[in-house]
Amino acid sequence: MTNTIYRFFKPLLFIVLGMLSLTAMASDKVLIVVTSHGYIGEDEASSKKDTGYFLSEVTHPYYELKAAGFEIDIASPEGGLPPMDPGSYKLSDDDNKRFMETPEDWSKMETSLRLEEIKSDDYAAIVFAGGHGTMWDFPDNADIQRLTREIYENNGVVAAVCHGPAALVNVTLSDGEYLVANREVSTFTNIEERIVRLYSDMPFLLETRLEQRGANVSKSWIPFMEKVSVDERLVTGQNRTQPVLWAVRLCSYCNNAKFSVSFHLKCPPRGHFAICIELSGSQGSIEFLGENSNVPFYLHSIFRGCLSCSG
Repeated sequence: MTNTIYRFFKPLLFIVLGMLSLTAMASDKVLIVVTSHGYIGEDEASSKKDTGYFLSEVTHPYYELKAAGFEIDIASPEGGLPPMDPGSYKLSDDDNKRFMETPEDWSKMETSLRLEEIKSDDYAAIVFAGGHGTMWDFPDNADIQRLTREIYENNGVVAAVCHGPAALVNVTLSDGEYLVANREVSTFTNIEERIVRLYSDMPFLLETRLEQRGANVSKSWIPFMEKVSVDERLVTGQNRTQPVLWAVRLCSYCNNAKFSVSFHLKCPPRGHFAICIELSGSQGSIEFLGENSNVPFYLHSIFRGCLSCSG
């Protein structure tokens, strides 16, 4: 099911990009940042669970951005080989398998760059992958705060998915304001933390902390479904990475854009379902495949052909 939905997103979002007449910039570099923290809790000896970065939250953006002409670097707070969340090691995912079996790509993870050695001027975007480990080593990392602030203030894109927004909770801009203040942000939610039974193990609740920093947290009404928010050049996602990735590319060429993207399932009669995409922005809201959609008929037909399937 996951791979099927993944295939549906790609052609549809290509259409969205085409509608906006976007063209990739082959010279840009993107920095993907992963956690160096490999266990739940402050003390490894007393930890009840291993964690780390979530593999698909690296591999999906890695290959899509690479295919678009971007050069990708991978970095972590400590550098070297970072810990992978064992629950994310799924080679049934084509991108995961390709990444693990391609020495040129995997070597970038094995020898991840140390954040303190990185210069922000080298990158057009910074992407924070998720995984519960981020909750311990992202929030107070001075280099994360430096790189995020400098890339954003240099008209670059800042993106984070799932627990990746832990990197953003203490980032302040040159004017002293929190980056997320008064911005729409999506992240792994408090209810999702309860569902995975790690609510009481977190050093703080990410949704709550972002709200305390002034963020307007926008989330899917169904736990673990896709929700992506784009506020100017800040791109955040509640779960997984495919929608976030495309929003990063979209946002790279549309400065000052402000819109929200969400994904959910429709369950009409006769045993069918359809994956729906809502795009909301300053010009109003449209819902692809929705009953009240104002999408042109020919695009509506394309979306229906791409996304509707028997259930």
